[in-house]
Order: sequence, then structure tokens, then C-alpha cells
Amino acid sequence: MIACIFRLLFLVPVSLPLDFSTKTPYEPPKRVAFEEKDSICNCTAIQVNGILRHGSRYPSRRDMKSLRLLTRKLTSWLPVLDAHWSARMATWNFPSTLSEHREKHLHNRGEEEQYNLGRRIATSLPKLFSINPISKDYEFVSTDEERTLRSASAFGLGLFEGRGTLGSTRVEPIAVRSRDVNRILRFFDDCPLYIQSVSKNRSALVEETFYWEGSLMKKVAKRLSVQLTGGRNQSLLSVDDVRLFSRACILETNECGSSPMCQLFSDDDWRIVNYALELKNFWKRSYGYDINWKISSPLLKNVYETMRNKSKIGIFRFAHAETLLPFLSLLGLFKPSKPLRASNFDEERIFQASKIAPFSANALFLLYNCTKKKTSSCTVDGYHVKLFVNEKEERIPNCTNQTTGLCSLTTFEEIFKDDLTFDFDMACRPSNESTFAIFFLIVSSHALVLFLIK
Repeated sequence: MIACIFRLLFLVPVSLPLDFSTKTPYEPPKRVAFEEKDSICNCTAIQVNGILRHGSRYPSRRDMKSLRLLTRKLTSWLPVLDAHWSARMATWNFPSTLSEHREKHLHNRGEEEQYNLGRRIATSLPKLFSINPISKDYEFVSTDEERTLRSASAFGLGLFEGRGTLGSTRVEPIAVRSRDVNRILRFFDDCPLYIQSVSKNRSALVEETFYWEGSLMKKVAKRLSVQLTGGRNQSLLSVDDVRLFSRACILETNECGSSPMCQLFSDDDWRIVNYALELKNFWKRSYGYDINWKISSPLLKNVYETMRNKSKIGIFRFAHAETLLPFLSLLGLFKPSKPLRASNFDEERIFQASKIAPFSANALFLLYNCTKKKTSSCTVDGYHVKLFVNEKEERIPNCTNQTTGLCSLTTFEEIFKDDLTFDFDMACRPSNESTFAIFFLIVSSHALVLFLIK
């Protein structure tokens, strides 16, 4: 933290919107929407069933490589920078707290995000998380990564602190299962066809590529060049250099709260750069291709079966943005009216990764047992669910009752019956025919963009 404190003494606050796509820190809502008793109907919460992304983490090895490359480039640019930026960049180096031995490990901010999320859930639903909890009533599942396992631990500490029997703070230790979970939590690594046709296929991200090479990004490179050189050089930076500066802005701000790299960008510049990240997430992890979200069906089946069995009070699964984005797309949430493309940057869009899948993002199903009363205007009876995304209530498309906000478990099963019977192995089997089909889909999806660019 000393390195960060030194930096902040010399930095002017930046007005950039904190919109760092999936690397955005978690911002809890001002009002928690969870309710043990439904405010309209005679319903009582009996289960919380959730998928949670790990908390804020340290950068990847690739990120650190980018920061070192930027440091070398800054040294070579010093003679042509104006006096203001030359003085600032001459001593710039990435924070000493960022190092490869912590690669992708959970950050202490991430621990706090998860701990506080657990506390808010327990406080809002006190009857579900009572004194002296019985371990068999709760299940914690995680991918086998340091950042997800520790997220689960920090979350469990917040969930049960003061309710257990251990130590002066009466904590309750939790057991976290990480074996045999890839099919439900890392399905993106378990589907050969998805890996072959989308994840490891650069042509699947042609929209992002066109956008980085387009006129908007070149204008940003020109504006940053003019700013750094005092107008003497309009072509100092390439588009790849803009990418390096934006990455440094995100990583250093997440570590220290601010960064001189962010001060290079105007709000308009940042919106242009950020849209490239949106394109990547849309086409690689969301609605871009059907296979992206269809392969999250095993996770939906697991959620549904644990709701139907009702054997647990709380089920919490800790995973990744690559887990949550496809899953929410499978549910039909945050779906734009038309695909995100390199050519429609200026259009309003509901798909925003920073709001959907920031660090510590969460999707929580609250299962209610409802009893119809003659004196009530609500006629709901049986088991119903509400969905909360990042602690805000979201209506499940084609399922949620517009008046009550509830979706019956029976209707839920009917709407998603095809997904609940999805044949993962068959759909993910690589073959010449399926590969050609995906290739044709990619080419046809982007034909309009190819025409426009030409």
C-alpha cells in the first residue's frame, strides 16, 4: 500500500466512469432487496440458491507482461513527450504490490467484497441463517482456483459470523467442495466444440478486431499522442499502445484507486475503448453465438434440481465471469435488441459487462413457499422463485408475474425444459460438420460488417 499512497499524493482525481468491464470492482446497491416474507403474497423464503463470481483479484501474468512492455515504451518516448507528461512518466512504474507470484489471486478488496456480501445476505434473511447453523443444511461449491476458494471462505465467514461457536467472534467453519464441478462451473473448459470454434478461434471475435482497427480507435490514438507530446506528434501512439494504456489504467486504479494512465483519457475516449471490451464479452461469453450460453445448461439443471429437492437452505457456487455471463444469457437477461457490432458503438445498450459481471457479481434465486389466503388479493400458491442479480431483483423473462414478481417453480421448469434436458456431450462433440456449421455461422453473422468495412 505504501507504493499506492505515494502515487495518490501526486494524482489529480479522475472523472472517468468506473466502467472497467468485467474488471470493475463490486458496488453493492444502496438498498438490499432480499425479503424473507414476500411483501405482496403470503410467501416465506425457504432457500437461497446462488452463483457468485470471485472477488477482485490480482492481475494475470499476461497483464503484468503488458505493464512491463508499457514501462519500456515510456522510456523510449520520454524525449518527445512534453514537459508535464515527461516528468510524470519518467518515474512511472506499476505498483510494487503487483507481482507474478500473486497472479490471479484474490485481492484483499475481493475478500472484503465477499465477506460483506455474506453479511448482507445473512442480515436480510435471519431465519435462514440462524444461530448455530447445521452444516448439512448448507452447501459451498467452488472451482479449483485460489481466488474462488478463498472467495467462498470469506463469504462463509460473513454469512455465519456471530452465529457459530468458534472463537470470540463465534464463527462457523465451512466446507468447500471443488471436486467434480467442471461440468457445472467451468463448462467453458469442458466443451471441445466451444473451445475450438469460439474460445480459441480469433475469427469468432472479428467484431472486436474490426473495432480496434477502425476509425474511432485511431482517433483516440491520435488524441492521446497530441496530449502526450503537446501537439508536436499526432502519430506517436498506435492502437495497440492505446490498449496498453487502458489496461494500465484499469489495473493501477483497481490497486491504488487512481492512475496517471486514466488521466490521459477523456470520458468519450474511455467509452470508445470500453466498447471493445463489451464486444469481446458479447461474442465470446454471451449472446454472440448460441453455443456460448447453451453450454451453461448443466448449471441451470443443477440450480433447478436443488430448488426442487429443497434439501438445503443455502447453496452457493463460486466461479467466474465466464460462468455467470453465459448463465444469465441462458436465462434471457440483459439481451440487446440486436447484436453488438463494430459499427453500432453509439447505440444505447442494455448489455454492459461492468453492471452484469463485475468482480463479486452474483445471481441468487430465492425460493419461497407460498400459501393462498382467502383474505389476500394474491392467489399465489406453492413454490415460487425470485431472481436477484447483484442484489437487485430481476424478472425472469416469460416467467415472472408482473404483479407479484414471483415465478412458479412449475412454470420455470416448463420455460427451460429444453435447457434442463440439454445433451452437453452431444452438443460439444467436435466434428467436421459441426465445425463447418459454426464457421458458417461466424461468417454469416459478420457478413454485414465485412461489407461495411470494405
